[in-house]
Amino acid sequence: MVKMALAASRAAQVIDYLSVHPGQPLSLTEISRALGINAASTLAVLAALADSGYVIRHPTHKTYTLGAALVAVGHAALIQHPTLEAAREEL
Repeated sequence: MVKMALAASRAAQVIDYLSVHPGQPLSLTEISRALGINAASTLAVLAALADSGYVIRHPTHKTYTLGAALVAVGHAALIQHPTLEAAREEL
């Protein structure tokens, strides 16, 4: 069995957490506490995600929201799995 990369796992947790709180800017502390990850590790993950455009950090409030780079990822997933579009129309 392949050992999971901790940073990758944490990045997925952060994206998942932000995705269930759309449009709600969250602080480093809020994200860190909710996920049970220490603040330094959460900050490192958020910095990497921000550099890639997957999250956006508000410059004055220092909060985080999902970034526009995830739109391209979601679009690619829809192309890869066309049944998702059909399911969305049914819902």
